[in-house]
Amino acid sequence: MIDLKSSVRRRIQERLDQFVNDGASAGAQLALGFRDDSIGTFCSGIADPRNGIPVRSNTWFDLASLTKVICTATWTMRAMQLSMIDLDQPIRIYLPQLRSRLRERTIRMLLNHRSGLPPIFTNTQDVGSREEKRRFFVTQIDEAYQCEEEYPETVYSDVDFMLLGIILEQVFHQRLETFFHESDGLFYKPTFGRGKVRGLLARTFPMGWVAPILDLSEGAPWLQGLVQDPRARWFEGVSGHSGLFGTALGVERWARDLYMGFHGKSTFWSDKIVRRFLPLETMALSDNDRFVQGFDRPSGVSQAGTLLPRASTIGHLGYTGTSVWIDMESGMRISLLTHRFLPGIMPERLREVRPGIHDWLVGEVFSKLMWSYA
Repeated sequence: MIDLKSSVRRRIQERLDQFVNDGASAGAQLALGFRDDSIGTFCSGIADPRNGIPVRSNTWFDLASLTKVICTATWTMRAMQLSMIDLDQPIRIYLPQLRSRLRERTIRMLLNHRSGLPPIFTNTQDVGSREEKRRFFVTQIDEAYQCEEEYPETVYSDVDFMLLGIILEQVFHQRLETFFHESDGLFYKPTFGRGKVRGLLARTFPMGWVAPILDLSEGAPWLQGLVQDPRARWFEGVSGHSGLFGTALGVERWARDLYMGFHGKSTFWSDKIVRRFLPLETMALSDNDRFVQGFDRPSGVSQAGTLLPRASTIGHLGYTGTSVWIDMESGMRISLLTHRFLPGIMPERLREVRPGIHDWLVGEVFSKLMWSYA
C-alpha cells in the first residue's frame, strides 16, 4: 500500500487549485494510481455554479468519449477473451444485413477508426424505440457508405464506436449497460446514467451528485445526469461512443484493473489476452498509427504532456473535459475530470493548461515514487 506523505498531498492539492484558477474549469476531480494501488483523490473548485456546490470525491461527471475505452474497447477485449469476437473478422459476421463494402471492414478497423465511416451521425430523427433507432442507424450508414480504399486512413469517428456498441449488444445478447453493469465493482465503477437512476444504483448515483453541464444546442439549457452528446441521447443515453458517468476514483480503479490484467495480477483478465489486445510493440509505431484498439496514445503536442512515455502510455479524452492516461509499464495513472462547458469558461483553455498538470505530476510526484520503490 502506497501512502502519500501529507506534504506531497498538500502540493498536489495546491497544483490542482492552480489548474482551476488558471481557468481550465470551474472545478476538477483528480485521481492518481501507481502500480497496484490507487494513491489519492483530490478535488478543487465548483461542481454546480448555480448554487456554489463544490466538487467532492463523490461528484459524478459526464465522461463523454471515455465511454469508448472504459466500456466499448474493454468489453470488445472481454468478448475476445471469451472467444466471442475475433478482431480481424469482417463485421458482416455480426451484421449480415449490410450490403455496402462496410460489411468487409473488421472489428479492428472500427476500434482504430480506420473503417472509412464518417466522424459523426447527423440523421437523428425520431423513428421509434431504441431498437428501431439501432436498425435505422445501421441502414443509414450502410446506404451512405462510399469508401472504396482497401486501407482507409485514420479518421476519429463516433460512428465507429456507435456501430461497435451495436455489435457488442448482438454478441452478448444484451444492452450495453446490462452486461457492463453486471460486472464486478458496481459501487465505484462508471455507469450509464440515462437521466433516471432507480433502486440499488440510486444510492451511489443520486442526481444531486452529478455535476451539471451546458447543453450544446441553442439556448444552452442545463443538463444534469443527461449525457451531453446528442447522438448518445438519441440512443437513450446508452451508446458505444458516449453515455457513461463516473468519478475520478471510478475511472482510476478501472485503469488499475486494466494495468493489473496486463501484468498478470487479475482474476478477471487474462494477461495473454490483454497483451494481445494492447501490444506494446504496436504502441511504438509511427504517429500515423495513433490508436491502439481504441486507446489513444501521446503523439505530437499531446494532452498527456511531454513526460509520460509514448511507447507504453495509453488513454483517452472526453469532449466534456475528461481524460485518463495509463503508463502500462510503470503503472503511472492519471484520471482528471472537469466540465469545460460552463458559463465563464473558455473551452479551449483546458487544452492549453492540461498538459502542464500531467507533466508536473510525472516530474514531481511519480518520478519520486518510482525512485522510492525501485
